[in-house]
Amino acid sequence: MSHSAALVTLLALALAPPAAGEADAPAGYAWVDCEPMGARLLMPDGWVLRAAPGGTEADACSISETAPDARGEFATGISITRLRHVTEKSGLAPSEFARGFLDELERRYEVRRRSSSSQPPFEAFRAELATRDDQGVEFRLYQLAIANPATGSVYLIVFRTPAARWDRDWPRVEPILDRLGLDTGA
Repeated sequence: MSHSAALVTLLALALAPPAAGEADAPAGYAWVDCEPMGARLLMPDGWVLRAAPGGTEADACSISETAPDARGEFATGISITRLRHVTEKSGLAPSEFARGFLDELERRYEVRRRSSSSQPPFEAFRAELATRDDQGVEFRLYQLAIANPATGSVYLIVFRTPAARWDRDWPRVEPILDRLGLDTGA
């Protein structure tokens, strides 16, 4: 599936997240709940879930191929942060904030692709980025910023992996991004 088709599918499926036991996970995956933000994610077998309630302003979850290190970092995985009260904190509508977030990333990283789409209540902005870590290892990032004006929130979702592994890792992560279960505010 192409990145554009994946985003459209992601938005369609996010409107009706699967409830526990409702939809079978594809072979090699299991449904996990990211309870701090009320999201459901597919997680590849053997990967690690880490959820971190963030108080009243933000929540975070990650699923990674290996457990995060002492600093909470990992080489390959997805992190999801839900920012709440975006308009009150930033003075921007959630969609403006999400678009501006990617504009800022574009100033700091090499942008390989960028696009946006909308399926109410969600507006999604995405970019595929290239960067290097402190040791000079090239990483590829797939960054989604999904705005939900109905809840006043923005989901920041990033898949990160070493560039040398992108072609191997992307097919494993794409089903996760295709089936995100996010809070619609309904």
